Amino acid sequence: MRNRTFIVAFILLCVIMTTLCAVDNEPSVFDISIVNGYKLGHLTEADFNAYTPSLRLQFNITEWFGLSLETMYRYPYDTITKHTFTVATDMVFRLPIGIFEPYVAFGPNYLYTLDSNNVFEFINTVAYDVRVGFDFDITSWFTLGIEGKLLPENLVHLFSNLASTQSTWLLNNTYVAIILKTKL
Repeated sequence: MRNRTFIVAFILLCVIMTTLCAVDNEPSVFDISIVNGYKLGHLTEADFNAYTPSLRLQFNITEWFGLSLETMYRYPYDTITKHTFTVATDMVFRLPIGIFEPYVAFGPNYLYTLDSNNVFEFINTVAYDVRVGFDFDITSWFTLGIEGKLLPENLVHLFSNLASTQSTWLLNNTYVAIILKTKL
């Protein structure tokens, strides 16, 4: 128990010290991110095999506004004949305040499947995606972030029934992630 506490304290100390030593925080123009996520429901069940990876590209038009494109592999842990991908196009609003950078993003996303014959198929529905998170600038080119992502398929239905939204729906449609970002 003492060793575990020491290791956690050492890691936190290293993260804090590297963030204090971060070089001038110039706003990035282009970001490439690897998003390591889980559905909230899988985390509550401690199902760590249900990993959901994503790759995100973001072009920042100004220091506070950007556009992103993300591909998420929805169910890599299932042994199914079709693989499901989500392609999201988001508007990102950032607040770069020193080494800490909160953000919110939203936009449409599209569902694609890849079957066993390597044929891509577009699912004829447009869903939505809302992300909230923050980044810590470790260096001038590397950032570590944490985010929550909600993937409602029908916004009108969500907001009209907001008071009666069940916790199981939230557990199945909310993702939490750690982001590794390279800033160019």
